[in-house]
Amino acid sequence: MEKTQRKKKKLNLDIYETITQEEFSDVSDYLHKDEFEEAAEENTAQETIKVKIKRKGKTFIDKHTCALWRVEDFFIDDRKAKGNSAATINYYERVLKKFNIFLATEVTDIDGYEKLLEMYDTSTTKGLEELGKMLPISVLEMDNLTMKYREFLTDIEELNPKTVNTYLTGYRVFMYYCMENAWIEEFKIPITVVESPLKQTYTDAEIKRLLKKPNVDNFTEYRNWVIINWFIGTGNRVSSVCDLKVKDIDLAEGEANINRTKNREPMRIPLVTKLKNIIREYIYLYRTDEVTGEPLYNQYLFCNMLEQKLTEQGLKKAIANYNKSRGVSKTSCHLFRHTFCKDWIMRGGDLFNLQKMLGHKSLKMVAHYANLYTADTAKKAEEFSMLSNVKVSGGKKIQRKH
Repeated sequence: MEKTQRKKKKLNLDIYETITQEEFSDVSDYLHKDEFEEAAEENTAQETIKVKIKRKGKTFIDKHTCALWRVEDFFIDDRKAKGNSAATINYYERVLKKFNIFLATEVTDIDGYEKLLEMYDTSTTKGLEELGKMLPISVLEMDNLTMKYREFLTDIEELNPKTVNTYLTGYRVFMYYCMENAWIEEFKIPITVVESPLKQTYTDAEIKRLLKKPNVDNFTEYRNWVIINWFIGTGNRVSSVCDLKVKDIDLAEGEANINRTKNREPMRIPLVTKLKNIIREYIYLYRTDEVTGEPLYNQYLFCNMLEQKLTEQGLKKAIANYNKSRGVSKTSCHLFRHTFCKDWIMRGGDLFNLQKMLGHKSLKMVAHYANLYTADTAKKAEEFSMLSNVKVSGGKKIQRKH
């Protein structure tokens, strides 16, 4: 396949961007954590969900003999059928893994438990997870299950309150799924809303270092610079950016079509003049057919050196390396989204248009962002408050009583 080139100029082959499995494993924990938190973020930001359970009874299951792994597989298949994203599926899988480990350590008084102990190495996390999956689903009806699971997450796993709620939110979805199918008895699972800690965003100094334009002949570094400009200028998610094609960019109107969104509803967003000019140059240099001079409309906007679609993991790895090369220790792509939101709010932008830019269905998550950065609005409040700005003419001074 023809390699990506700057127009009328060959690239230096020394700058090939390759990601081996070994290199990727170095950041896999970070990437999974990033995706895990992103997939759960909107759920944990909401108020406690009121769920009305409608018993379906789709599949008859004997709760005393059916192993947990079976209903967990049903649950994951159901999530996939509902169109949940890969990141959300990964979130639920991690929630179930943690829950299975808890059950393996908590449930010891069932028939055949000693036999299960002989089958699995409970000195390892993997062994505990496998043991938990083999328990009958009747264990889901144990007394004070939610309280005991919360204590496990808090005291044994030593997780912070927000992360505990993240796990409990996924656990509740799974439990209600089992109740809906009449596999276990119904009971309420309340989750106390925990205020999210203030997300650390990129500072102005860090943004300036990241936005210093590199040599355009270095495709990888230049492309990464363009991507960061895109993140800062749009607040898009990584998945949306990876799916962009050249034809999605309307330079004449200064707009872009975002076809992949979390709520699966395509949207059209404006491109600020500076970003529009950056994208125009990038397309001219690297996403234009050298023979016809026409943009490569059907190809991905951001590709690797072989003109293949840039994967989400590949993009995150590339941006992490770019940030470090600029002396910026923060490497999260999703942090650009928070930075975009904070900057919008701090500059007095309205929540309705922020909602449209971010692609949220409702104002709830946008209001959550606004609440997160309330403390940062103190200076703005001082600047714009009527009380701070209205000048009152002097009158007769009040005399203190003696």
